[in-house]
Amino acid sequence: KKKNKSTRYSLLDDINGLGIKKKQNLLKYFKSLKAIKMASLDELCKVNGINIKLAKEIHKILLQL
Repeated sequence: KKKNKSTRYSLLDDINGLGIKKKQNLLKYFKSLKAIKMASLDELCKVNGINIKLAKEIHKILLQL
């Protein structure tokens, strides 16, 4: 399957341990990067494949904006 032309760089790409599948799961669950940024650690952990360590890393990267 070819990549869609609309595929673009995301801040989620900077997070160690966050591959394409986990990134897709996050975006499917929260619908937007803004919603992911506003989510609590507990909410992030509800997403399939996201543990507390990864949730903390996501928070750290996204809150630097």
